Amino acid sequence: IESTAHFAPGSEMFRSMCLSPDVWVWTSQRMCHLADLNVGDEIITSSGSRAKVAKIWENLSDDRNWVEVRVWGCRGTPLRCTTDHRVWTSTGWKRAKELTLTDKIEFPIRNLSDDPIKSIELSPYFQSSPTKRRHGNANSHPPYIDAPTLMPLTYDIGRTLGLYLAEGWISSKSGDGFNDVCFAFPAHESERMSFVSKTLKPWVKNPRLINWKQSLGANVILSSRPLARAFQDWFYFDKNLSRAYTKRLPDWIWNSPREFVVGVVVGFFQGDGSWKVTKKSCHIRGVTTSPCLAAQMRDLLLSLKIGFAGLTTKIQKNRHRDWSLQLSGRAAARLGFLCGWCTEDLMAMPESKFWKFVGEKIHVVVESICPIESARPIDVEINHDDHSYRTASAIVANCERAIKGEGIWEYHFLEWWRMPE
Repeated sequence: IESTAHFAPGSEMFRSMCLSPDVWVWTSQRMCHLADLNVGDEIITSSGSRAKVAKIWENLSDDRNWVEVRVWGCRGTPLRCTTDHRVWTSTGWKRAKELTLTDKIEFPIRNLSDDPIKSIELSPYFQSSPTKRRHGNANSHPPYIDAPTLMPLTYDIGRTLGLYLAEGWISSKSGDGFNDVCFAFPAHESERMSFVSKTLKPWVKNPRLINWKQSLGANVILSSRPLARAFQDWFYFDKNLSRAYTKRLPDWIWNSPREFVVGVVVGFFQGDGSWKVTKKSCHIRGVTTSPCLAAQMRDLLLSLKIGFAGLTTKIQKNRHRDWSLQLSGRAAARLGFLCGWCTEDLMAMPESKFWKFVGEKIHVVVESICPIESARPIDVEINHDDHSYRTASAIVANCERAIKGEGIWEYHFLEWWRMPE
C-alpha cells in the first residue's frame, strides 16, 4: 500500500474515498477485508461489472469525522467510513452523515437465468495426467471410460453439491493431485450417506464407508480423480488451498435450473443448518467458515425469493471465524418447507419489517449510525467509470468524481446479475 497525505480541499478524486481497512468488500472470487486487497484484484462495481484495482492509498493525515453504519442483517460486517462518504439508498446517494434510521439500504438481486443450462461438462476433468505407479503397483484409480461426461443439473445433484459445501472435502494420499471426494455425517444420517453415494455413483468407483471409532458418525469416501478435480475447480476460490474457509459457489450456479439451485440451498442447510420450529414461529441458522460462501448463499436465497438472511460472524476458540446465516418468520418458513422441517401453514406468517422485496431489488433498514474514533483511512482506485463498488453492508461510492459523473447506478446492473459469465 502506498502512503500519502490527504489531498488538498476540493480534490475531486480522493476527497470522499476513505473507508476503514476492516470493511468487507466483494472481489470477483471472494469476500475480504479492504486491507487485504491487492493491486490487480478484480472488485465488483455498483453496476455489477468487474474492475481491476489500479492503486491503493493509505492516508496518513486525516481530520475528518468517522461513523459506523450498521445495516439490519449485516451486524457482523458494519460499514465504517468518513462521514462524507456516500452510500447507495432506496432514494439515491446519501453521505454517511445524512443517513437516518428511516433510510433503507438498497441491494441488488441477482436473478436466475431465464434460459438455464441443463448440464455441466465434465470431460475436461477426465483428461487427467497418466496414472502413476507406486511400489510397482498401478494407482487404485482406474480410467473412467464408461463414466458420463455430462452431469445433469437436477434437484438431486444440486442437493448433493449443497451437502458437499456443508460437509465435504477433497483429499489426496498419493501426492499427485486430489483423488477422493469425501463427506462426513453423523451416524443417524444414514439416508444422506446412501443418497450421496447413489447420486454420484456414475462417476465413482467403489464408494467406501468408514465408521468413526470414537464418535457416532462415518465418512463417505468416493474415489474419483476427475470428480475431485471438478470439485476443486468449482468450489474453491484458491485452487492451491482447498480448505473449508476458501469454499465458494461457482458463477454458473446462477445460470442453472431453478430446481437444481433449490437443491443446492436445501443440501447446504440440511448439512450445516439448525432449525427451531413451533406452531407460530420458525428460525433457521446455517454456519460456514467461508465468508465468500456465506455471502453467496445469502445472494442465492434472494435469487430464489426466499428472503434476506442475517449475516453474523464470530471468532471461535480455535481462532477460526464462523459465519452464520439466520432467517426467521416467513422467510425461514419458506426455507424450512423446502428442507422438510415445517409445514406450508407457517408461510402465512407476516414478512419481516426489517427488509422488503421491491421488484428486482431489496431494501434493508439502517439499524444504527454511531460516531467512532478515526481509523486508518484506505483509498482504492479502480479502472472503471462507475467508481463505486459493493461491500458486505452496502454499495458505496469510491470517490468524489463518481458522484459528479453519470451512470453510477443504471439498470444494466440488474441485467448483469441476470446473466453471469
